[in-house]
Amino acid sequence: MVPEICRDAVHWQEEVQMAAAEALYFVVGSVVPPHIARRVVIAALRIINLSDSGDVFDAWGEILSMLLPQLPKDDALRLVVPAVTARAAAPSADSRRLAARIIGALDGVLSAADLEAQFLPPTLLLCDDEDASVRAMIAQSVATLGAALPLGVCESHFWPKLVSLMRDENARVRAAALRALAKTAGAHRETAVPTSLYGTVLLPLFLAECSRAGSVAASDLRTVSDDTYLLLEIFAEVFGVFLWAVCALLEDEDAWTVALNALRRMVTCNGPTVRHWCAFNLPAVAQVCGEARPEKARGVLHALATDTDVETRATLAAGFHQTVAQLGSGPLRDEVLGAFASLITDINPQVRMNALSHLSSAVEVLTGHATTVDSDVEGDTAEARTRRRESRPGSFPPADEDVGALELAPFFASLVPVAQDSWRTQELLASHIEAVAHRIPQDVLCDHLAPLLFQMARESTYLVRKASMRALVRTMRFISDVRRRDHIVKHFRTEWARGKVYWTRLAYTDGAAAALDVYSSTLFRVLFGDELIALAADAVPNVRLRVASILPRVIAAYEHARPDGDNGVVVGSALEEEAAHCAPPSAVRAALDRLTSDPDPGVEAVARSGIAAIASGAARLTKAQVAEDDSHAVSETLFFVKRSPKPAAPHLLPPGTSAFGDGGPGVGAANGRPPGAPPPPADGGMDGVGRLGPGAEPLGGGRGGAGAVSGGGGGAYAAAGAAAAVAPDKAASRPAPPPVVKPMGRTSVDGRLGDGARRSSVVPAARASTAGAAAAAALPKSAIHPAPGGLGGTTIGPGRVSTAARPSTAAPPGGANGVATPGRGAGAKSAPVAAPPPSAAAAAAAQRPGKPPKKSGFCCFGGGGAVD
Repeated sequence: MVPEICRDAVHWQEEVQMAAAEALYFVVGSVVPPHIARRVVIAALRIINLSDSGDVFDAWGEILSMLLPQLPKDDALRLVVPAVTARAAAPSADSRRLAARIIGALDGVLSAADLEAQFLPPTLLLCDDEDASVRAMIAQSVATLGAALPLGVCESHFWPKLVSLMRDENARVRAAALRALAKTAGAHRETAVPTSLYGTVLLPLFLAECSRAGSVAASDLRTVSDDTYLLLEIFAEVFGVFLWAVCALLEDEDAWTVALNALRRMVTCNGPTVRHWCAFNLPAVAQVCGEARPEKARGVLHALATDTDVETRATLAAGFHQTVAQLGSGPLRDEVLGAFASLITDINPQVRMNALSHLSSAVEVLTGHATTVDSDVEGDTAEARTRRRESRPGSFPPADEDVGALELAPFFASLVPVAQDSWRTQELLASHIEAVAHRIPQDVLCDHLAPLLFQMARESTYLVRKASMRALVRTMRFISDVRRRDHIVKHFRTEWARGKVYWTRLAYTDGAAAALDVYSSTLFRVLFGDELIALAADAVPNVRLRVASILPRVIAAYEHARPDGDNGVVVGSALEEEAAHCAPPSAVRAALDRLTSDPDPGVEAVARSGIAAIASGAARLTKAQVAEDDSHAVSETLFFVKRSPKPAAPHLLPPGTSAFGDGGPGVGAANGRPPGAPPPPADGGMDGVGRLGPGAEPLGGGRGGAGAVSGGGGGAYAAAGAAAAVAPDKAASRPAPPPVVKPMGRTSVDGRLGDGARRSSVVPAARASTAGAAAAAALPKSAIHPAPGGLGGTTIGPGRVSTAARPSTAAPPGGANGVATPGRGAGAKSAPVAAPPPSAAAAAAAQRPGKPPKKSGFCCFGGGGAVD
């Protein structure tokens, strides 16, 4: 189509030629083959030669200038140069203006020597043209031509002409000359010498323009003339490059004050176009001020980030990563962080998208000196490894260099609204979190980013879900606390691998596939392997299809994985037992073999191709992959921190003594006996590790007191005789209910775990025993005496006696010992132990016979809590 237009357009009427130029405008803006470019240039030159002026002349002249950078050099010298030279001397102002336009478009086609030889004389001639439009056009072309020619040509020929044009009576000429001076000065900054015209010509000119622009920007721009506003707009456009060109010559504070005051006034003026150009030039200003005087730029970033003009904020956000690179680690760091948070949560989606486009690079700077944990691990000494572990994000406690990373917590918390944005924004956010997860402290990862990724994965589209799963897997890799990591892994398994909706299981397979590249083979096997194998039997064919495509890589990883513990990989406390029973490689092969006979033909085909790849060795890990896997294993060993279990509750008895003993059932819940006494019969009670003895009736769970003493499972306890202490006839006729066994860590309906109380695997039935406690409190003091059995005074906290648990009257064997008697269990040392004095609350309750004591609340979390 284009060759046909170029062949016939010269014969068409002007209206049709205009339509053809409009159609070709979109063609020449893209890359075209050289022969097509030659045809279009020839057609444009023929139409221009037949028309001396008018819209057709201008339209095809624009087509010619746009296509010249794609024209081969020989064609340009043969076709264009003679035509431009002739047009530069033509009597028509339109022809001369076209020649000036084309001269500026040839800098990317011809060499500097060709440009100087062919166009230096016509350029200088056109600078003195009588027509203002020609002078403005050639000044605009000098901006590109002067940047391509040597500095000596600019100093001796172009800059004197441009300085002269700066005094032109036409504002457009002055504006074009100002732009050309700034751009040519910036182009030759690196090659400038102290004796150049930079200090004698350009610096005074720059400071004069700063003073003028500052004065104009401080006024109401609605009242200034169009020419004045045009010059202010052009100066705002070139301010950054002009400042960068002469900054080395700004030696005194007065010069810096003049330059930066002009910027402040332009940033706060009421001209949106001026503020937009200030935002465009801020990276250059940040580079200059960040090296010399960063405090001079304070307040500029905040003003632009909160500007009322959307285009200004969008432009600032598009180049914000360059500004962060210069100012993010200096004294303006707080202002940079606040501006970034403002832009990334902006009400305009384009502003948010521009800010998110460089999130990872900005976070790299804002997190300070953190280093990647997967680097420089080989050959390190133990001391170096310790220092690196202590200095990485999420260490215990955080090192000084991680303070910058921890300060980002409010910033990441502000990303929650962004997670509800369009799916493109969500996908971009997930990809940047994946890229920068190794720089973020684990508190931020656990508290903000992991929930954010789960939310986006559940509420958005497939592409967002896939990106979120990859980011989540990488996020879990950089949570150094194994317990916190395992908590997220557990949620990942229960809610996604075993989810009721098929797409959650598909998402889990995406995460597992990403984990093969992030984790070592051993840790992948522990964290993801078994659930992935189980999904091979999923009811949905698409899930089985995805698993079948992954299993060959999983088999290769399993074959390379060492037995658990051989490479030092730390397995979390919640996964230790499971790690010992991980599925062997044969189970993965068996799962893939089963899929070869799947009823779905697509699943069967993928499984068979996987079997073939394994048989041929194509699925085996390469040497590079094996080395990478070993590197992952070493870095995981150095990185993950397996925190020690919480210390046991403080023992309230003198050192070396115990009221409960270390094991074995006995008479009463305390399991105590005098020194040298034979072991008592196992007729009920609590043994030393917190289990109920045979025949003991569990009491309604109590609230766990601080440091409750209950062997291995702190909490309230009682035997069948506890209720008989106040109502022996009722207790004798009521059989003891069996203990209710619940899994560890689950909370009873009416309780919670007290501070310091340890969980037990045997949880008493959740029923209150306040009636017996109240009746015991109502008995006369003469009837209250220590006796074998009954509900005893349980020692809690720092030796206090609960008001709800008082010594009782005689009771059948099997109750709690009324006092902390001297005794010892198996393995405990014998020593006399005095009963603790009653607390103030207990004494007050004892003085009010008949009035039930105040309920303290009975509850149970795991193994129950001590009566308080």
